[in-house]
Order: sequence, then structure tokens, then C-alpha cells
Amino acid sequence: MIRTQIHIKLTFLLIILLSISHCASMSHTTMAFSSPSTQEIKTQLDFWLLNSDHTSKIIKKEKGIYIIENQRDFSSIWNNATRQIPYVDFDNEIVIAIFRGTCPTLSYYVYVEKIESTERSVLVYVKYQNPGRNCIQRQAISYPNTFIKMQKTDKYIDFFEEVVIRDCIR
Repeated sequence: MIRTQIHIKLTFLLIILLSISHCASMSHTTMAFSSPSTQEIKTQLDFWLLNSDHTSKIIKKEKGIYIIENQRDFSSIWNNATRQIPYVDFDNEIVIAIFRGTCPTLSYYVYVEKIESTERSVLVYVKYQNPGRNCIQRQAISYPNTFIKMQKTDKYIDFFEEVVIRDCIR
């Protein structure tokens, strides 16, 4: 009986310690959700920004990443934009559309930091920028998104996402 009570107390203490350490790790300014292997040789790839904003009429309420390989799918996603659809040579290029989902203010962003190629895959580094505690925020629901185009590839495309907190000085 005493051994069971001690076991329960130790289990409870362990849960509390893990919760505290998790909260502490969440307070850092960057949080990587996944990271690529550092052992592979990587080559930087070019990409072109087609659109990046949070106030256009391209609205996706859910977070998502889309690899677009044809004009029909591109037109379907772009159909509500206030800008004319950009030209993409789908014989040689693809479009990657990244949607952040619904955000509570205009202070949230999404962008592609870089794209690298390894022997087996293409690595796309995506950053999600959040406002810091001291930031003045315009109160309006937004739908941050980014569209890029890059050369078509037969390699597997992998995405590495990171949240960055932008601190504002008062």
C-alpha cells in the first residue's frame, strides 16, 4: 500500500516536471517542428515569389501546403485573388502554395526561407512568423499565404516548418 502511494506520488511529480520543462521549451523565440539531416550534401535551389500576403481574397481557413503541378489546379486555388494569376510554365515549373490558416490579427505571416536539394529530396524551409507580446496588432482576421514557383523535380519534396516570434520594442 505504501509502495503504491509512493509510486503514484513519483508519477505525479514526474508529470509536473515534464509539464514545466515543456512550457519552458515553448518560451524560446523559435520552435522547430522538424529538422533535416545535417549529414547530406545540400545545394541551394532558386525559387520565385508569386504572392505573399494575408489580406488578399485567397482564403484557406485551414493550414496546408499544396504542390501544384498544372494550370487547372493553380487557377482553382488562385480564383479569388485580387491580382491576375501569374504565368507559370508547368512543363518545367511547379508552384508551392502555403496557407497558414485563420489568424486572429494581421500580425501573422508565412514565408519560404530557402530551398535546398539533396541526393534524394528537395527541402523547403517554411517560416511562420508570430507577433511578440509587445507588438501592437491590428485586430482583423487574416489568412496568411505564400505562393512560390520553382523548377520541376522528380525528387521527394519535404517541408521543414519553424515558428519565429517577432519581438516588438516599446
